Amino acid sequence: ELLKYLQDAKSQENTQSSYPKENLQSCLEFKADKNNGSTNPASANPRSSASRGKRASDAKRRPLNSFIAFRSYYSVMFPDLTQKAKSGILRFLWQNDPFKAKWAILAKAYSIIRDDHDSDVSLEPFLGLNAQFIGIIGPSRYLEVMGWQLDVDDQQQYTIARVKATTAN
Repeated sequence: ELLKYLQDAKSQENTQSSYPKENLQSCLEFKADKNNGSTNPASANPRSSASRGKRASDAKRRPLNSFIAFRSYYSVMFPDLTQKAKSGILRFLWQNDPFKAKWAILAKAYSIIRDDHDSDVSLEPFLGLNAQFIGIIGPSRYLEVMGWQLDVDDQQQYTIARVKATTAN
């Protein structure tokens, strides 16, 4: 059912235009700020400081991106690294991950559950409970199963190297 839902949503995205014609015109209109010489969108609506950080209770939240789910799940593999170092490594691993479709399913499932329940649903516990059911490799085994090795040089530069063929299906 979820797979059919994802396929239907994808086909609808492909048939719809990214920018409706009425919004395209407002995006293209700019006005010049005569005092500073900068340009601002004509329809720009500055947000008040009171609205920042608060979400309207009836507002629909954006769906979880599959990379964000991947990053959240696997960032625990590198507890001693800085966020900057983790980011580069996880981006590389994501680019080479053969399970992107599974991550899309998990992200969609999380988004549906999060949006349909009044109480907060945390991402990390959700992934910890559900990733195993669709064949996602656990963080403690990921590098080994996927054939990767993390190396660090004398200047604290990290590199990922393929040391063996992938053993995952």
